[in-house]
Amino acid sequence: MIWLRFFNWLERKVVGTKSDLPLIYYDLFRIYNFIRTGADLPCNQIIAEHQMLASKWYSKRLFIVKMELFVIKALLFTLLIYSTPVLVLSFIHQKQTSLWEYIIPTFIVFIATCTFFLTKLGLEKYRNKYAVSALIDCILLLIVFLNKSTSLTTMIEKLDKEQQKEAIRKIEKLSKEHPDIIGHSNTKQKNEVSLTVLDLSRKQVILSFLEDAAKYFEYYIPRHLSSGDKSTDDWFKNSMKQVAAALREKKKWILTPMEDTAEYLIAKMTSTLVFVVTDNWHALEREEPEKITYQKFTHRLLSSLSKFLKLSFVGLFPLLFLIILQQTQFAITGPVRDYAFIISLGWFVLTFLINVDSSISTKISLIKDFKSLFSSNDITPKP
Repeated sequence: MIWLRFFNWLERKVVGTKSDLPLIYYDLFRIYNFIRTGADLPCNQIIAEHQMLASKWYSKRLFIVKMELFVIKALLFTLLIYSTPVLVLSFIHQKQTSLWEYIIPTFIVFIATCTFFLTKLGLEKYRNKYAVSALIDCILLLIVFLNKSTSLTTMIEKLDKEQQKEAIRKIEKLSKEHPDIIGHSNTKQKNEVSLTVLDLSRKQVILSFLEDAAKYFEYYIPRHLSSGDKSTDDWFKNSMKQVAAALREKKKWILTPMEDTAEYLIAKMTSTLVFVVTDNWHALEREEPEKITYQKFTHRLLSSLSKFLKLSFVGLFPLLFLIILQQTQFAITGPVRDYAFIISLGWFVLTFLINVDSSISTKISLIKDFKSLFSSNDITPKP
């Protein structure tokens, strides 16, 4: 279809080469794994195939997010350009606000709301479609970041001469293919630190990767692999919840690490990756999820209620302020009052849309380049 070809062309133009990032993650993972073990994983070919699918998911996700931000910004800009002169002219001439001057701003806010929900549906569709490949990509990225948190010089020195040459060859090849991602300098080795001395921001990134992987196991994998009958689906969902609980238990390792924590965690995540890739789901580590007691349930309920009340206050404050103002001697009248109510309602809608979307920070970060993640030079061995 013509429209499908148009959207594919537009996606390539918008995303560009950023869709290759999962493939770069895979190349980095192969280098790190070879340096640590002196050999490649036997399932590398299967991982490569999944990373090709993950690159499609990454491209779709980035395209949808960018287009959503573009459309909402365009709508808000249109609303500003339209409303400002209408409001000024109405105030100067003191004329009655026409019906269209109400309908157009309301329609723009409605389109922005529809864009938001359509984006959510589109992301859910593709996330479920590429669930397994996206999970593998998430685990790969976690392992790569963990490797960048540890010293590899000692690992390289443990390799024999042939393995060292092969490791250097792999690194130089990746450096030539992606010079803006992999640094060439190898003199200072500044980033060779253990998890025990990581700054809080880097620990937060690792924790977010663990949580993302846990969510894929708990929510998206069961949706992707439906058996067709409820009892089996419930059993599988419970099994994946146990896997997710085992992953979340590793957060404690990150928060209170020992000197060898990174080594053990990399080994655990690598084995998890191999189990998923080789379809050995039964071998995945499991742990019973934490039981929700009445006290914890009450605490979560009060916490959620508190967040909702704070959000409601922020969203409704302009509208409440305007209502109270209208009861005083400073009450505004005419078209200014009408537009003040429209702007207050628009603020309320946008506040809830932004806060309901829990992945807004992720969306914004997706627009940024990932160079900073791989700009350090700790993987380049000393000659």
